Amino acid sequence: WRAAPLCSLVHDVAEGGLAACLAEAALFSGVGAAPTLDDDPVTLFGETGGRAVLACGPEVRDEVLKIAAEQGVPVHGIGLVEGGTLFGVELEEFRGSWEGSS
Repeated sequence: WRAAPLCSLVHDVAEGGLAACLAEAALFSGVGAAPTLDDDPVTLFGETGGRAVLACGPEVRDEVLKIAAEQGVPVHGIGLVEGGTLFGVELEEFRGSWEGSS
């Protein structure tokens, strides 16, 4: 919560795991991402609690990391926010699936 004002996106990793969280964030923002994640299903779809995805600009990255360290929260960089795809899929294709129109 302390880092949230510095971020352009903060989203909990809950139902559907990290992959679903990233898809929801991309659909909400209209911007894709280039995650650098293993192909491990537990990493992508595990619903373990206490995780969140934060997106921030490079100018505040160090401050976000400092806040996390002060709180004892581990941080793992997972990629960049960019483009119109996620996991190689166009966002409009995700949107159609999400809305049930494709």
